[in-house]
Amino acid sequence: VMHSGITLAPAVGLFAAREILDDARDPLLEPYGLTRFAQ
Repeated sequence: VMHSGITLAPAVGLFAAREILDDARDPLLEPYGLTRFAQ
């Protein structure tokens, strides 16, 4: 049994760091951005 907080933490950290430091959003996260509410 996996605990999602432990197993997903490295991926969330990578996505957050990439967006903050490089101002580049990963394509996997596009469907979950705030822009989805503007449609």
